[in-house]
Amino acid sequence: MLVGTDILSPHGIIIDLNSGIAKITSREDITISVSTHSKGSRTLSIVKSAQNVNIIPGQYTRVPIQPQKDLPTNRDFLFKPYAAHRVTVYSHIVDHQKNEIHFYNPTSFLVKINNNNNNKLGLIVEFEFKGRFLAKPESESFAARTSRLSAAIKKTIHP
Repeated sequence: MLVGTDILSPHGIIIDLNSGIAKITSREDITISVSTHSKGSRTLSIVKSAQNVNIIPGQYTRVPIQPQKDLPTNRDFLFKPYAAHRVTVYSHIVDHQKNEIHFYNPTSFLVKINNNNNNKLGLIVEFEFKGRFLAKPESESFAARTSRLSAAIKKTIHP
């Protein structure tokens, strides 16, 4: 748990890491044990398609993925998509079992995602709890990475 100074000072919380205790002086001197640990190394995995996929115009499609390296089993990560040509790709909160990424094709063209080594879909990185994520369909614009062509089409259709 992260505790900021906006909480520590008003509640009279004194943290002594050498002793491994925190004392809350505003509430009858409550004492609790605390511990610290290192976060570990930052994980960075390049994500590529596991197979060739055709995305039909105006459709959402799940694209199977194959991360480049193993992820720890007890943590969440963030899939950060690269901007893709003619499709919309969303940020995803993922774990070691994630095996697909959602794509949307807003165009009137069939889009092909190939599973060759040069076709990188995005990165899996440490989840830093910053930014906005898709919570409901009305909020999709916060999480989307849309190609310039798709954005231009949307502006033309919906000025």
